[in-house]
Amino acid sequence: MNNESSPERPSGAAQCREHLDAFLAFVQSRVHEILREHGQITPTLCVLHEEGLTVYASNSHEDAQDDSHAEDVRLICAAMGAQIAVLVIQVWAPPVQRGKPRSFQASPPLFANYREYLSLTGAALGGFHAHRLLPVLRNRDGSYSRLGTTLIVAAKPVVDRYGDLLPHHPPTAKDRALARRRLARRGLVIHPGPLPE
Repeated sequence: MNNESSPERPSGAAQCREHLDAFLAFVQSRVHEILREHGQITPTLCVLHEEGLTVYASNSHEDAQDDSHAEDVRLICAAMGAQIAVLVIQVWAPPVQRGKPRSFQASPPLFANYREYLSLTGAALGGFHAHRLLPVLRNRDGSYSRLGTTLIVAAKPVVDRYGDLLPHHPPTAKDRALARRRLARRGLVIHPGPLPE
């Protein structure tokens, strides 16, 4: 009997990474459509779980500057029993160069030299993380044109407070119920639903 894994079948870790990368690509393509339609996107959390897809869109860009928003995002992931999550935030910073760290802010800047980027922070159960940072390119009139080439592909998000979207292990039923109660106390009731058109 041969116990070696077949080269055609990826390992569990490789499968998790593939699923995370595929979901990141899906969210990125949907966000491109939203930007094309509306010109901007508020901080948006996309969660895959056993029941399907849940999307939570914040009311304004300023929400992402508040530590309580990061806590809301983690609670939503726990309450839904998230298997994979991707957080989308528009961020601004001086022009980013590959390999050079930058500090980012999650609201439109007062400084003319700041550039607009799209941050996608992804996580999958088991401690898998991925991050993409893409320039948002606009036409002369300020309307959305397209997303530029990915500048950063890394495990660490550019907005540090969103570092641990998911726990390393799946939450228990008790953990999920507790997270739902905490969300309800914050005035948030989350229902599964599609990514907005």
